Amino acid sequence: MSVKKPEVRPSEDRRELEIWDPIERSSVGFGFPEAVEVRSSDSELFHFPVEHAVCVETGAIEFDSLQDVHIWTADGEFVAETTNGSSVELPQDTYLIDCSEGIKTYLRVDSSVVVRSDFFSTTIEFDPRTELHIGYRSMHDHPAAEIQVQADPYSVMDAVSYFGSALKTLSPERSYPTLRGHPPTISVGETTEVPSALSRPDSGIQLHCPPEYRYVFPATSLAYYLGATMVPSSDARLVGPGWECNLGTTDRPETYDSAVARTLQHIFFFDCLARTEGYYQMQLYERSEFEKRHSLDWRRLYELPIGDRVGQYLEIPFEDIVDLVPEWRLTTDIQPDTEYVEALPYLAGDLAAIRCPELGSTKTVKSAPESVGDFLRDAGAVDTPRTAFVDVPDAASVEHTWVGDADPIKVGKTTVDSFKNRLSRELERDGDLEIAVAVNDDAMNTERERLEEVFKGLQGEHVSIEIIENLSTDAFRELLYSDVDFVHYVGHVTPDGILCSDGMFDARDHEGYSVDAFILNGCASYTQGHALVDGGCVGGVVTTSEVLNGPAVEIGAKFIRLLLDGFSLRSAIDIARQERLVGNQYMVIGEGNLQLAEETNVTPFVCEVVDSHDDMFEVTIETYPTQKSDMGTIFTPHIPRVNQRYLSSGYIDTISVSKDDLYAFFTPTSIPMIYEGKLIWSDEFVSLL
Repeated sequence: MSVKKPEVRPSEDRRELEIWDPIERSSVGFGFPEAVEVRSSDSELFHFPVEHAVCVETGAIEFDSLQDVHIWTADGEFVAETTNGSSVELPQDTYLIDCSEGIKTYLRVDSSVVVRSDFFSTTIEFDPRTELHIGYRSMHDHPAAEIQVQADPYSVMDAVSYFGSALKTLSPERSYPTLRGHPPTISVGETTEVPSALSRPDSGIQLHCPPEYRYVFPATSLAYYLGATMVPSSDARLVGPGWECNLGTTDRPETYDSAVARTLQHIFFFDCLARTEGYYQMQLYERSEFEKRHSLDWRRLYELPIGDRVGQYLEIPFEDIVDLVPEWRLTTDIQPDTEYVEALPYLAGDLAAIRCPELGSTKTVKSAPESVGDFLRDAGAVDTPRTAFVDVPDAASVEHTWVGDADPIKVGKTTVDSFKNRLSRELERDGDLEIAVAVNDDAMNTERERLEEVFKGLQGEHVSIEIIENLSTDAFRELLYSDVDFVHYVGHVTPDGILCSDGMFDARDHEGYSVDAFILNGCASYTQGHALVDGGCVGGVVTTSEVLNGPAVEIGAKFIRLLLDGFSLRSAIDIARQERLVGNQYMVIGEGNLQLAEETNVTPFVCEVVDSHDDMFEVTIETYPTQKSDMGTIFTPHIPRVNQRYLSSGYIDTISVSKDDLYAFFTPTSIPMIYEGKLIWSDEFVSLL
């Protein structure tokens, strides 16, 4: 199947240009002071990798939002950057400029350059009638090959040693998500077969561990990130040129899991600091804080071979940096069996902290407490057998999921097939996002009304929305086989079926579903949601027991708005359920990393705002990484007079902000926020200022 390419879409008056990526469903848009003619250009003109290029003649390019701008010479030598509204003026020369969010886009000009910004727009001015070349590439990355392994740990260790072949560099820049390619996938067969096109990176690093799945699985992300060769051993250690690092004791597996995850975070963090000596030279908050404690020769570290560089990183105790390391995006607990070997490339690509824990006790999830004037979405089912869920140990990460036979409580459950489904569906996307809302109970029309409020004004902006009522079982089945991307079901669900106008639709009786994702916003929808994922869907949100109608309305409406704001399935439901105790009954089944849409801010974030004094506010920012803006992404809070750059993921900072500056921060776009304990959006808050 051929991969769809980003499309160049000029406006009717030719004063605006949009580059639209149908796979990522993201775009970058430009404005010009006059109409332009778009011509093809040469992608070889750019020092940095681009897939396509066009050219226009203009004296300026305009963005309708605040942009951070990075500028290099034609040979890739760093020249300048602007952030948070700062400006820069450069003399006549040939420059490469990066000012893109969404689709990786570079500009090339032979001209003087002036960058001007306020908190609502950014303009880059050139000489009159300058030839402006625009190069772009999709950030989507697909596995380049598949390795067949035998059903034994030795063969799997050999395959994992090739995962680093997907890294686009061994320099510290591989800490940027765009420079970490997707590892080759794995299949289990009778023999071990490695494609001849793959080769192990020459990192000079070995990862020794016992040849048992219980030890191989947790080491996968670390081996991938370092381009390390896995070596069977009686102990666990990381070995480089002239140094060794102990990875915990194998007689206490839980300490091994922690040591491996900590070592990955340790090395990754220092790469993020060292890379500020490379292509993107910037003032990074974490580096400035670290330099208050230690003095390092960053330029020398940056230029060292990876093996020597990592050895020097590890000389700094982790305890000296633990408070500066970003909260890790994902912890994945996995059952250490051959059946789940195929999940490893996807988990490594996510840089997941992988554990193989002992599971807790089995339990059932309690129903929501009754509330006067409300009702349960249970279709009157009283004697339906409940699913038995198991406890999974807590994890100190933004997201947490389980891969295995058991049904977990409090965390999502991901399946191997859902990983594969996501990759194949991304390649099949034809552009605009299609959402269908199926309302199969008139008593739940309140949720329909709330969803209509959310969708108001979205039609035509790469989003198509249809609300359908009282579907029959046949019509619901056809909906699940359609090209719709997301189905939001509002109605009654039991473990035995999804209520339709003429009876119950049992998802276990069918397969080949083509809908990407869903929410079954009814009672005890886990079994039916699991069947949808087993039958071909990528992922969805389900409930583990009965839920009250009122909270279900609120969670459903906020969840879909967060999805449309660019949050992943897993992050969106985690945020939507925070203010409701009943929210603990919602979980993700399947690939929780799925991101249906993307807003202007590539890294989704939530603000908590607390009144301080004298028209001052305390703003706490928490970011939620996605597949594209993953660990290693830089986050700039576009708040006036705040010039810090941070490593994204989890808690960023708490900033004291004036009323006027808070208004400027919130006005360009609508941001989800917590105020007085409730999840609202900043446009609602601004009306209160």
